Amino acid sequence: MTNMRQQELEFLNNLSTKLRNSNRDHNIIVAHTAEALALDSDKTTIKVDLDTFGGMPTVVEVKLTKWGKQALLGEISGQRVVLGCFGNFYTVLDVVL
Repeated sequence: MTNMRQQELEFLNNLSTKLRNSNRDHNIIVAHTAEALALDSDKTTIKVDLDTFGGMPTVVEVKLTKWGKQALLGEISGQRVVLGCFGNFYTVLDVVL
């Protein structure tokens, strides 16, 4: 197995473990944005890092709500956001100030 393939498998395993563990007792996760949204952005998704403690980055793309998008427009990456988990659907609910 190539080193890159092994890293991909470790990433997927790490991601699924984080999602399972965070979704066990509640449906709210705090994450950090992994990209910025320009003021004129028309994107409906954003990349977030689920690893808030800085161990192994786990970046996934999630949907934006209207209010979450408005709060993130023009902000730099690294903003703390509250994600709502509804089954297999994840969305940015709000920004932590």
